[in-house]
Amino acid sequence: MPPKKAATKKPAPVTDIPNLTEGDLKPPSDLSLTVIQMIVWMGVGALLALLAVFGLGGHTHTNTKAEQGVLASLEEVHEALANNDIQHIEEHTNLPALTNQVVETVFLEGFEETGAGLKEVVAPTLAHSLEQEIKETMKAKAANNLGAEGHPPVTLLQKLYTDIAGQAGITVERTRLISLAPTGDSAVAVATLTRQDAGLSVNLPLRMQKQNGRWQITGLPGLANILEQLKTQENLLVTARNNDIAHRIHQTLQVVAIQKSAGMGADGKGKATLLTIGFKNNGTEAISGFTAIAALTEPQTGSTRTFEITATEPIAPNAVLEKTWPFPLDPLVDVDKVIYATPPANLTIIVRPTSLVFEDGTSLAPLALQ
Repeated sequence: MPPKKAATKKPAPVTDIPNLTEGDLKPPSDLSLTVIQMIVWMGVGALLALLAVFGLGGHTHTNTKAEQGVLASLEEVHEALANNDIQHIEEHTNLPALTNQVVETVFLEGFEETGAGLKEVVAPTLAHSLEQEIKETMKAKAANNLGAEGHPPVTLLQKLYTDIAGQAGITVERTRLISLAPTGDSAVAVATLTRQDAGLSVNLPLRMQKQNGRWQITGLPGLANILEQLKTQENLLVTARNNDIAHRIHQTLQVVAIQKSAGMGADGKGKATLLTIGFKNNGTEAISGFTAIAALTEPQTGSTRTFEITATEPIAPNAVLEKTWPFPLDPLVDVDKVIYATPPANLTIIVRPTSLVFEDGTSLAPLALQ
């Protein structure tokens, strides 16, 4: 008798995906665009940047036609994006469903605080606008109307892509099917995304649905969580870089003298603490300006006042700039009264340079956290 064929082992349904909980992503508040413009363009970037990597990398072997169809659809998405083929994108993704999800779970998560029912009113309009912007962006790319390479006119789109992909980009270690419904018409696939520059590897689940004989991406349940993880990791990297920048600033601009005295405010009114500080340029480049922080502390009470210093006077290499800065004090504030009345010898005075601008236009300054 011929040997029996081994039964095909199908992936077991997965109900829990580790580390894939939803997170919040607030749109940046320092951009001079309307809220709707921000949400639309950030959504375009999120979908295009993430969809663009689904078809990359290797994937696990599949056994059934349905399993092969899921992964083949992901390859089609990647190819369509590479060719800016919006028609095939619409065939292999459910754009209305994806744009609705991005708007509701990522960009409108905190909007409930601004008024009851805001999501219900705003979400449909934003989702439709987002869908249209995706189509128009891809058509413009196909027609080569996005401007010179590296200088797209949509700065938010580029910003969000950089937030997601960084300078080095995202690579996909593998794409695998982890769950296939017994009916064979819905599935969950996972793309393992790696950001080398951020030292982060995350799993992005992709909801898949078979529509009219063709598999489509219908949901990105891990999008918000991945952006939150990237933001956290990038902040750790920024903190490490800022420590290095602060060390280089300290080595370049040295505080060589500090003298405290009492005087009038800059406007000739009120009391002020006067600090005469000497800064020496230990570097090889001329400094055209700098900022610093001065902290004055009375050790017995712990009273502390902090002042910002700005200088625009040039300092040549190995030269010293000595200047007096007045720091106004309010006699009605207890801390100010203590600092003003304490003799200089009894104060702890720390002056720390925080940023440098050189004559050649370069600078040393801390990076902003995400």
